[in-house]
Amino acid sequence: QKGSGARGASRPWGVLASMAASCGRLREDTALENRVDLTNIGADTPQECCDLCLGNGACASFTHVNGVCYLHCDTGADATVVAAPGSTSSEYTRRALESGGCDSELYPGFEYAGWDTRNVPGVRTFDECCTLCAAAEDCEVWSYDTLSRVCFFKANAHDGMDPDAPFIRNCRHMAGRIRDKALPAGIQRHLQYGTPGQALDVRSPQLASGWEDCQRRCAEAEDCAFFTFAPQFKQCYFKCDDATSQATNGFISGPAGDSALVAQRRAAHEDLSLNEELRTVPSVPTAALCAHECCLEADCADFTFDAEQRDCFLHRDGGSFAAGRTCDRIGGPAPAPPCGPPPPPPPPL
Repeated sequence: QKGSGARGASRPWGVLASMAASCGRLREDTALENRVDLTNIGADTPQECCDLCLGNGACASFTHVNGVCYLHCDTGADATVVAAPGSTSSEYTRRALESGGCDSELYPGFEYAGWDTRNVPGVRTFDECCTLCAAAEDCEVWSYDTLSRVCFFKANAHDGMDPDAPFIRNCRHMAGRIRDKALPAGIQRHLQYGTPGQALDVRSPQLASGWEDCQRRCAEAEDCAFFTFAPQFKQCYFKCDDATSQATNGFISGPAGDSALVAQRRAAHEDLSLNEELRTVPSVPTAALCAHECCLEADCADFTFDAEQRDCFLHRDGGSFAAGRTCDRIGGPAPAPPCGPPPPPPPPL
């Protein structure tokens, strides 16, 4: 529980390397009792112990005795100074930090429990962890283990949960929430369209550099009405609808474009023909060209088009229509003559 433990001030935090710092008042022949220990490390002098404490963002004070530096992450209200010949303790550590490149609330001595999207090992400082989180589309909150040097990317608690509730005391951790991670209207974080029983995919996923690139690819794919982007794997998923969805930490989802485009794309997947197949025309670039092929065919009543495989299926009259949605194809009735010239092929992606 957070209890009454003080959390860090809401202000930009700085880079440890650019830190002007001191160890406060050093007390010879004393030690701290009833403190919360972070770790202990070999150190020849109290000053070396001080440097170790200042280099660990979770360290609040230290005790140096017999060549061992004991780092304390929370001195605590019950900590007492006791006589200890040969030991040296610090009253506190003071950091005058310069503004860094990461605008984050800071919670020293806390971790953010759960809501993981992924983790990054080998991160040198909490400031670096914060900067990585700020640049990642699937990170809103970061939690940094000062000993293992692992940076945990987190989603802000959602689904009705208090977003501050996951902050819990953990001596060796530091955590923070990035201040500005807002997305445009209509774009939703921590959501993917489709479920295991109804995936809604219209084609195979593609690599994309970010959610905006994924949305652009969806808009350029004539069978895509909605997209889901997985930042960790840079995977862009093309969807025919948003009828089903599930909460998934880190994922970002949204429409292909404005409401008119989405309505048009949705309609193209509805009520596709089960009429008898007349013939298949391979290597057709677009649904518009497939419709043109149907117009030119005297017996063609309607068509369906597989946008990923570029196959155009022409049907003759005399069958029925499939009620409902077919995500892997789009189609429609034969255009009324005159057919006119074929529409131009799409520009290359």
